Amino acid sequence: MKINKIDDIDKFLDSIDECTGRVMMVSEDGDRINLKGRLGGYLSLASIISNDFIKELDIEIDDPEDIKLLSSFLIV
Repeated sequence: MKINKIDDIDKFLDSIDECTGRVMMVSEDGDRINLKGRLGGYLSLASIISNDFIKELDIEIDDPEDIKLLSSFLIV
């Protein structure tokens, strides 16, 4: 699943915190990083942020209900 429009990192991480299942960032190499932990989320996102705006990000969401919480960030 692709995510974009992350210009407010705190709002994105707050939405992830509300998710019941795992939310994993997937690197181009296939590495998976858990975004549910606040520190892990900040450190992971900090490594790919450019000018406080993330253009696109691959994530995996375990619980289909959590997609609703992140829908404003999804690429349609």
